[in-house]
Amino acid sequence: LYQRSSSFWSQSGIAVVISALVSALLAWTIVIPLNQIRRSTRRFAEGNLDARVGVLSFGRSYEMTALAREFDHMAERIKSLIENNRRLVRDVSHELRSPLARLRVALELAREDDDDLTRRSLDRIERESDRLDSMLSQAIELSRLETDAAARSEPVELDVLLEDVIGNADYEGAPRDRRVELVERAELTVNGARDALGSALENIVRNALAYTADGTAVEVTLSRDGDDALIVVRDHGPGVAEPDLHRIFEPFYRTDSARARGSGGTGLGLTIAQRAISRDGGSLVARNAEGGGLQVEVRLPRV
Repeated sequence: LYQRSSSFWSQSGIAVVISALVSALLAWTIVIPLNQIRRSTRRFAEGNLDARVGVLSFGRSYEMTALAREFDHMAERIKSLIENNRRLVRDVSHELRSPLARLRVALELAREDDDDLTRRSLDRIERESDRLDSMLSQAIELSRLETDAAARSEPVELDVLLEDVIGNADYEGAPRDRRVELVERAELTVNGARDALGSALENIVRNALAYTADGTAVEVTLSRDGDDALIVVRDHGPGVAEPDLHRIFEPFYRTDSARARGSGGTGLGLTIAQRAISRDGGSLVARNAEGGGLQVEVRLPRV
């Protein structure tokens, strides 16, 4: 090698530079269109159903163009299926609410009858009608959370929002001698959708209020935990079997059907709460508390 002429080394260097430039160009023709497809995939996964690859800006080989076209076709098909499902839920809820409203009018007219058995039957019909109406409302809310793009975030004073939720729940539990107490409070602010976050916390607290024993209080704490805001809601009810703890956030899942019916639950409250909190970058975990009862922990990133 040392005996090679200087022209050999210069030609070799030129060949290496040319090879590097050609290799870089070939790499760019693969990486740039793949990045464009990846960005569209990420936007679609985040809930933007209108995300499309469209025309590739670079590297329009047959394979890359076909991949982009297939992704756009898949995204269009999924969007169509989701919109049809949302339309079906909306139409069904509308069709069911109309007879429910007429049923309530008929109930009020029938209450004029003095027969005690008739009144008890009418009361039962009214309770089931209210439960069905609540289930329809929550099903629509769950459908919206699962299919809509993330709602516009804004600073939310978590302590103020939580106090409002606790005040309403405590008033509702008074007739059954059940209370809701804010045991620990910290002034914390998070970014999120105020209405959705308020609804999520309300569902968690009401679920605890439904299962806590008469004469006890649902204990709520709000504290800092590193970079997170930590909300702990603990009731004094029967708790949940360990194998079922991770499933209570599934839609319509019931660990005890008789208990769920007695509480008036629809099986959607905790599911809605988990979806709403996840959209704001938080997490929701349930575990059995020491001494009995269920403990639900909510984590949200602080501002």
